[in-house]
Amino acid sequence: MKKKAIIFDFNDTLRDASSGKINKKTLEKAVKSEKHEHLIVLSGETPDKKFSTKKWLKGHGLGKAELDVRPAHNNESDSKEKAHILNTLISRQFTVDKAYDDKKSNRKMFERHGIDAKKP
Repeated sequence: MKKKAIIFDFNDTLRDASSGKINKKTLEKAVKSEKHEHLIVLSGETPDKKFSTKKWLKGHGLGKAELDVRPAHNNESDSKEKAHILNTLISRQFTVDKAYDDKKSNRKMFERHGIDAKKP
């Protein structure tokens, strides 16, 4: 039986990408969710920013969260890249019931995969 997981987008979901401000309400949901389910954070950040993003997550109470970042030189749309990660990595190990993402195209993609997708 697969473990349950929940997905959160990083930029403009957990924090505002341009200002760096925290989305407190969504961060609180993520911290609460991490206590009961495996938490996966998907980010459009490039691999060179993975360490600082992981540090940010840990500093905001999400130290156990799994972080997946966009591969270097990948120009796919956000929803195509997230679908690829979902299909090749996440779905093999986890059952995902819920995802939080700021982009409508990403939420639609998650819904096509049977995942309840919410806007932060």
